[in-house]
Amino acid sequence: MGVWQAIIIVSAMEQLIRREKRLCTKVLGTNYCKLLPSSDDTSFSGDAVEKGNYLVFISASFCHASRSHCINNVIMIAAVGSQLENILGPTLLLILFITSGVMGWLFTYCRLKFFSAADKWHFAKFQQGLGSSPCTYALAITAASILDPSVAVGPFLEDSSSEHSKYAVVSWISTVWAVFVAPNILSGKLHEAFLLDLPLAFLGTVLCTFYTKLLASDSSWFNLTAVNAATWLVLYHFKTFSKSLHRRLNGKSFQSSDHAAHFGGALSGLIAALLWNDWGMLHSKIAVLLSMFYLLVRFIFDI
Repeated sequence: MGVWQAIIIVSAMEQLIRREKRLCTKVLGTNYCKLLPSSDDTSFSGDAVEKGNYLVFISASFCHASRSHCINNVIMIAAVGSQLENILGPTLLLILFITSGVMGWLFTYCRLKFFSAADKWHFAKFQQGLGSSPCTYALAITAASILDPSVAVGPFLEDSSSEHSKYAVVSWISTVWAVFVAPNILSGKLHEAFLLDLPLAFLGTVLCTFYTKLLASDSSWFNLTAVNAATWLVLYHFKTFSKSLHRRLNGKSFQSSDHAAHFGGALSGLIAALLWNDWGMLHSKIAVLLSMFYLLVRFIFDI
C-alpha cells in the first residue's frame, strides 16, 4: 500500500468516526470510542495553538468538515498521488504532505493573529480550520511543475496517436467530473452541484479536449497526471472565485483561514518543485504561476 492510499484511508476513517457515531460505537465499542480525540482536539484553531496543542498543525490536514469536503480532497489526492509517489518516493511524498499542511495552518495562524484587528482576535482565535486542502494544492502544484505533460515518464502515459488515447481522455474527463460534481451529489447538495459544479465540469471537458489536441501536436505522448493537476488548478480557482463572489454579493465573507491555508500549502508545493529542479512544459508553468498569483491576491486582500 502506498503513502497516498494510506492518507486516503486515514481521512476516510476520520470522517466515518466523526459522522457515523452510532456505527463507530457498534464496530469499536463504547469504551474505545470515548478514548478517541474530539474535533476540538484535532481541528486547527488559534486557541488550540495558544494552549500548546501544536499537534493540530498536523492533525487538521487529516480531518474534514463534511462528507463532500473529504470526497473532493481524496479524489484529487488519488488523481496525482500515485505518480508523484513513483517520482518522489514514499518518504518525500509523506514529508511533502505533512509539511504543506503545517505551512498552510501556520499561514492561517499568522493571518488570524497578526492581520486581524486587535479587538477581533479574541473571536478569530476560536475559528476552526480543517481539511487536506493545503496538501492537495501542494500536490497539484508539484505535479504540474515537475511532471512534463509531453514526456513519457512513468505510468499514466498515453500515446495520443493511438486508439487507446480516447479512453485516456475519457478517464481524464471523468476525473474532472468526479472532483467537481460527485462530492456534492453524494452529499445531497444538488442545488450547488447543478448551479456551480456542472458548469465547471463542462468547462473542464472543453479544457481537456483542447489540451489533448495541443499536446498531440507537440508530442505523440502526454502525461495524464500532469495535465490532471494543471486542469484541477484552473477549474478549482474558478470554483473558489465563484463562491467568494457569491458570498460577497450576499453580504457574507469567505473564511480568511481558507485563503491563508491554500496559499501556504501551494507555496510549499512550489518550493518542493524548485528544490526538485525539474520543471515541466510551459503550459504547466503558466498554470502554476497564475495559480500562485491568484492565491497570493486572495491571501493579501481577503477576497
